[in-house]
Amino acid sequence: MLVTVYPARSSTPAAPSDLRVGGFSGGRIYVSWTDNSTDETLFELERSTNDRFGYELLTVLAADVTNYDDTTGIPDTTYWYRVRACNNSLCSSYSKDSFNVSFSAGSVPNLDEQYALFLINEARADPGAFGYPSYAPVPPVAYNELLNYAAHSHSQAILNSDFNIGHCYPDPASSQPDTEYRCPTERARDVGYFGGVGENLIAGDHGWHATEGAHQAFMDSEGHRNNLLSSGYTQAGLGHSYDPNKGGIFPGQYTQTFCGVHQVTLPALPSGIVVPYWGRETTAFTFLVNFYNIDGTAPNEALVVIDGMARPMTLRNGSACNGSYAYATNLPKGSHSYYFYFRYNDDQIARLPESGSFSGPDVEVGAAILEVPDEYPTLANALAYARGDVIVQLSEGIFYETTPIGISSSGIWVQGAGMDKTIIHGDGSGHVLDVSVDAVIRDLTITGGGLTDYFESGIWNTSGHVAVQNVRITGNNVGIFSWCFSEEDCDAVVTVTNSIIDNNTRVGIDANGPPVHRLINTTIYANGTGLSLNNSASRVENSIIVKNFQAGIISNHQSLTSQYNNVWGNGENYINLSPGLGDIRMDPRFQDEGSANFRLRSDSPCIDAGNPSSEHYDRDGSRNDQGAYGGPNAPFDLFSRVSSPRFSFEPFLVSWEGSATYGVQGFDVQYQAGAGNQWTDWLINVTETSAVFGPEEPVCIVPGVRYCFRTQLRDNLGNIEGYPEESLTCTDIFLATDRVYLPMLFKP
Repeated sequence: MLVTVYPARSSTPAAPSDLRVGGFSGGRIYVSWTDNSTDETLFELERSTNDRFGYELLTVLAADVTNYDDTTGIPDTTYWYRVRACNNSLCSSYSKDSFNVSFSAGSVPNLDEQYALFLINEARADPGAFGYPSYAPVPPVAYNELLNYAAHSHSQAILNSDFNIGHCYPDPASSQPDTEYRCPTERARDVGYFGGVGENLIAGDHGWHATEGAHQAFMDSEGHRNNLLSSGYTQAGLGHSYDPNKGGIFPGQYTQTFCGVHQVTLPALPSGIVVPYWGRETTAFTFLVNFYNIDGTAPNEALVVIDGMARPMTLRNGSACNGSYAYATNLPKGSHSYYFYFRYNDDQIARLPESGSFSGPDVEVGAAILEVPDEYPTLANALAYARGDVIVQLSEGIFYETTPIGISSSGIWVQGAGMDKTIIHGDGSGHVLDVSVDAVIRDLTITGGGLTDYFESGIWNTSGHVAVQNVRITGNNVGIFSWCFSEEDCDAVVTVTNSIIDNNTRVGIDANGPPVHRLINTTIYANGTGLSLNNSASRVENSIIVKNFQAGIISNHQSLTSQYNNVWGNGENYINLSPGLGDIRMDPRFQDEGSANFRLRSDSPCIDAGNPSSEHYDRDGSRNDQGAYGGPNAPFDLFSRVSSPRFSFEPFLVSWEGSATYGVQGFDVQYQAGAGNQWTDWLINVTETSAVFGPEEPVCIVPGVRYCFRTQLRDNLGNIEGYPEESLTCTDIFLATDRVYLPMLFKP
């Protein structure tokens, strides 16, 4: 009998599911999945860099293997993964994909993350110190390393995606059914932390001042504040990533994660830091630590040990048993180390860190502040000494410089005192600033470049990533000129935010083909041509481009992103470019363009006309206002002044006034009784604009004494102007012998 034997047909393996991707210190990304097949012979794990559209085979794994450690990534890069099961004949469909970020060893927690944890615990101990006394103090939260991994990698992922990722991804309304849906709890789970997680997100710069600003912004938002002050949370992870070359208009992102599922033993010293993180011999460094004693008693000893020398700390905020402690001092040049040491309940010792020391701060080593003209007579002189991660701080005034001024070391910040307060004035020849490295230029005006040569400009850029924020560039041949000599190797990127480019003879911003420009909330006014941008990756958004004599925007690429701009009154509004999404064409109605006041009048059509997405909102939470004074990074003005009579024999009237971009909330007034004496609070956050000084409150005025006054203004967003160093108004109280009697004049 003939028997026919047919080969067995292989069935398609079941696809893997539940893909989990967790980012860990040291560049490690751990990928795991659920094996749903019984007949696979191998798994194919694929990876895509930066987005989910370029998958390549990463590795082949044996049957029944359900995890893989990927250690081949580049730090701070987003990687997407997917996996499928295969047998000898067929492969399954792919699992849903998911992503995470690699980050290098030792990068978590960074200094901004450490300071954020201190500020959270300080606020939990004393909500009133941040403006919310109605909240009851609660115990601190303990640092959790896994939560910090999840928070840090998410901040970097948000930055890498140009803020297309939020609390959850993908957005439930989006059409990405092939991507694992993850929120804070799932992202924590993927690094091995299990429990419901709350989260706060905000875009923000780096450095201790920026961390304080982000913290106060969280405190001023009810939902974020309730997360931060919740008594139900016991652990936290803090994430902050910063890269001036990423994130579009926001080069940094803060993520705070909280969980209360796990009952933990809170350390007596949960968090500590020194601010600033670096400086010079003249810098006052403040060592800060949170202390918590569940028994409710104060410490017997509260010390910070700096370079082996114990220093006493004093209570800063909160209560003695649940509060923050501080010690301030100046330090000599060099690197320093410190740790905190508390003794409480007589014989219990708390130490932070538990062994060894924290490093820092560095004094005139690495990052530092070079002050002009206090330490260096000119900007050029300071830049000659600047070597990476240095802030060159210019005071108020006009700096007449021999140009061009070169910035030759990557990582330098040139920081002024304000767009209308610090002016870099070139000598009328060549470029003012030659910037061909990664650099930041902020809060000043650039003028005095050459006016005749085609290339002469306020900022000349041939390579590197340059961030320009709150800068006015006026009175040059070209405002900003980027020119790459090699198209293949060009990395010239200039990001301009909240700046004014006006009255430059030939063009406001110019470029040949390769350089990329990103202009967000910028005012381009009365130049020869406003913008000439020739790379399709360039972006112009939320900007005002008006009254440029020849053209508003010229581009060789229709694909250049131009949207939500006001392009009006130019010789030609668009050349080789069509109006973009949300563009308007209307008189912007500046307050006084003749005197270069490009703030918007209350009837301006540019108000609430920018990108309506929440990440572009103005500081007051309203829709983006177009131009240099709109958006989340807009400069704001606080100004107040006080006056009193020159002489008086008796109680006298003191009056004051002020203005603020976001409205005046109130005024603080201090007085000084006698030259050189300390300033004393008189009135705090009052809405009145005058008051009688004397005869008994706040002091019984004394003949022969000079009383001086100074004010600071508070706006409706919680910004405080800060007191001036000296008063411009003083009142002398006459002695009886000071009275002068004039003879009566008789006229016939």
